[in-house]
Amino acid sequence: MYKILTLILSLITSLSLYSQEKIINGVVLNAEREPVKGAIVKTSRSRASVKTGKDGSFSIPVTPKDKELRMILHGKTIMSLPTNVDSTSVVFAMDPSNDPSIRGYLKGDTYYPGSVDLEWKDVINSYFPGVIYNEGQGTVSIARFQTNTLSTIGDFTCQYYELDGSPVPNLDVIELPSVYSVRIIKDMAQSLIYGAAGQFGAVIITTRGMQKETEE
Repeated sequence: MYKILTLILSLITSLSLYSQEKIINGVVLNAEREPVKGAIVKTSRSRASVKTGKDGSFSIPVTPKDKELRMILHGKTIMSLPTNVDSTSVVFAMDPSNDPSIRGYLKGDTYYPGSVDLEWKDVINSYFPGVIYNEGQGTVSIARFQTNTLSTIGDFTCQYYELDGSPVPNLDVIELPSVYSVRIIKDMAQSLIYGAAGQFGAVIITTRGMQKETEE
């Protein structure tokens, strides 16, 4: 009898906590006040998680244990908001300093340019260690190292550049504002899949137009 009463009390407590759950509706906007699709919104304790739609909107259940909502973009927490809001509608409006669409970011061997990236030399020299942009040529040089000592063998000019799956002569034929991602493959074993031209590395570019087609 005691076990049954304990079980009933536990169920009542659980239902009571569940009844306190509320739904928070909101929207994620970038620094230019445009909707952000695909951002992740998570609760702090209950681990509920949703993605924003095309219009940047989301709807997520929040329990009393959840003290904040976290907005995550490209694997990084951009900002948080408290859940004790009077209204059930919240807005994540990103500050320019935290907006990846403005400042750009590096993830692994791939860089995603922001709107402040205006020149190839700034992107290459700032975000790719061991890679140098050759002005006037539109090419990059990639440092090679001794496997055991990590001492530099030399800088070799990359001979393979690819734009949306097709080879191009160099980076100067590509308008940086149209670029979605820049991947530089330094490892020879990986870059040789592009043939002899890939013996000194490879630069793989995807435009925003191509990425949009892939997502759709």
